Amino acid sequence: MIDHLVRQKVQISLLSFVWLFVFPALICADVPPKSFAQLNEAETIIVGTVQKIRVAPERSLVERGFGNYDWAIYVQISIEAIEKGNLDAPEIEIRCFRVKSRRSATESLSVTGHRPIPQVGTKVRVYLDGAEPILPNGITLTTASDDSSVGFDHGAVEAVEVRKLKSRAFTYFLPIEIVGLLVVGLWIGVGLIGLRRIQSAKLKSRKTGIPVA
Repeated sequence: MIDHLVRQKVQISLLSFVWLFVFPALICADVPPKSFAQLNEAETIIVGTVQKIRVAPERSLVERGFGNYDWAIYVQISIEAIEKGNLDAPEIEIRCFRVKSRRSATESLSVTGHRPIPQVGTKVRVYLDGAEPILPNGITLTTASDDSSVGFDHGAVEAVEVRKLKSRAFTYFLPIEIVGLLVVGLWIGVGLIGLRRIQSAKLKSRKTGIPVA
């Protein structure tokens, strides 16, 4: 009976590991690129040139739980034309992001950030939703005019500052689901060991006639 319970717990643990590591690898929850028509529904559309890019690690604004971090990528753009909306400034700094780390396997399946983020000197069209470009492809080349030219591979050279960013899968090395599973497994293991010892003591008592203390 004990051996059967142990095998059962091991099987459950293995299935949990498969679920938390293999399944997320097979499913991508990242949002697909917006179409040209969808981008043009933005509140504000500007045309300008990328002047400066700065990167800083910050708490995630997408997955807000403690332990979730993003690379905040601030892109300074000199405005050359305002095609939609109202802006009264010669330049603007917009915030993009890429995932730095997530605390759990489920949260790692959320949107992974803006892309591409063109290098300094690139003339771009930016589709803004508030202070951020529309996710995930709200920055395009000014030559973009259809769906094929606003996708992830529309020809823009990504900024060096962004290409060199390193992301870590999980903030605490293991996802918190696994940490919880390990704690439960340890608790079950201790309980099974205790149960086995009690049964062994009872069996010995029956053989020797000495009552269990």
